[in-house]
Amino acid sequence: MRGLLRNAMLLILCGLAIPAAAMARNAKLPTASTSTVPHCIPLVGCNGARTQADPAGEFTMTMRDVGNNPIADIDVKIDFSACSHIHIADQASQLGGPGVSAMTVDCVNHTISALTNAYGVVTFRIIGAASNAGGNQPGAGHGCAVVTGGYAYLGTITVSAYNQDGSTGAMGVGGNDLSCWMGDFFAGVDRGRSDFDCSGGIPGGNDLSLWLGAFFTGKSACGATAQCP
Repeated sequence: MRGLLRNAMLLILCGLAIPAAAMARNAKLPTASTSTVPHCIPLVGCNGARTQADPAGEFTMTMRDVGNNPIADIDVKIDFSACSHIHIADQASQLGGPGVSAMTVDCVNHTISALTNAYGVVTFRIIGAASNAGGNQPGAGHGCAVVTGGYAYLGTITVSAYNQDGSTGAMGVGGNDLSCWMGDFFAGVDRGRSDFDCSGGIPGGNDLSLWLGAFFTGKSACGATAQCP
């Protein structure tokens, strides 16, 4: 009888321990409601000296658990695989900049990831381009990229690109890209690649102003050495 009682107690204790362990694991995962993820991000070029990515493309994310506590050393991943006609630069072309997290590029799966710091923050500047040569080419709408922290889904973001014609090397953001953007503008098409102000609609005057800002600073004067397919 004592043996049966002992076994029953062990089963009860094990049953309590398993949910507790699962809760502890989940407490270390970020949640969409407490974490900070941007609605849209711009892909940029690099400066003429090829020492860093354009600061105009810098954005941060903060990972927090269900208790609103920051989570350090968790892998934050952006999946661009559904962003048709958007190309991220390969690993060697991602130059980062001061305070930018070390990024890992996976060209096969079209992802970029980085680890959060002690405050749960990760900072990106991503070099890349759109394939919009001639303007008004097919392309993704809004919210094409998926963000995860660990294995927790955190939402989608729109991806724009100042480099619209997909040029690489010494050809960064230039006049031809403006012509491509204007193709979207005059067609009135709703393409995420041309939505620099995160309005979620068709391109307009404010988007043009942001593109001109990126052009005249010269900090996106060069494109990637190579892009992911």
